[in-house]
Amino acid sequence: MLREHNTVVKRCGFCLTQGEVASSLCIVKAGFPVFPARWARILGKWLLVSGFALVIGACAVIERAEIDSAKAVVSERAQQRWELLMSGQVEKAYAYYSPASRSSESLELFRKKTAGVRWWRNLKLDSVVCRPDACQVRMLLEYDLFEIKGLKQSVEETWVKDSGNWWLVAGG
Repeated sequence: MLREHNTVVKRCGFCLTQGEVASSLCIVKAGFPVFPARWARILGKWLLVSGFALVIGACAVIERAEIDSAKAVVSERAQQRWELLMSGQVEKAYAYYSPASRSSESLELFRKKTAGVRWWRNLKLDSVVCRPDACQVRMLLEYDLFEIKGLKQSVEETWVKDSGNWWLVAGG
C-alpha cells in the first residue's frame, strides 16, 4: 500500500527521487518497478557466489561417491587376492599386480616372496583409505611360525586405478 502511494513516475526524462537504498520510492515504467543498478549488482554477485557454491558442492558429492565406490572395489579385490594366495593359487594372485609391477617383478620372484603362505592362518581387512586414483589397504595377517602360534602382522598395500581397473603395486 505504501509503495503504491509513494512511487514516482518518470515523465519526460525527469526523476523526482534518487534510487537510494533507504528510500521506499522506486521508479515505475509501464506498471513494473525498475531495480536500481546497485541492486542488480548485488543480485548478480549473490547469484555468482551461490552458483559457485553449488558447483563446488556437486564436485564434492561426485568425488565422495567415487571414493566410496573405490573403497568397495579395492576391498573386494584385496580380499580376493589374499584368499587366492592362501589357497595356493599364486598365478591368479599374481594377476592382481599392475601391468607395470608385473613387468618389473617376474612370476618366479613373486612365487619366492609368497613361499611362507603355508604358515598363514587368517586374514582380515583392517582399513581402506582412498583418493580418486589410489588406495592404501591395511590387512591384519595372523600366522604361525613353527611352534609359535597366533602371531599377528599388519600388511600395507597400495592399489592404483589404471585403465579403469584397480591394481596392486608391487612393493607398495
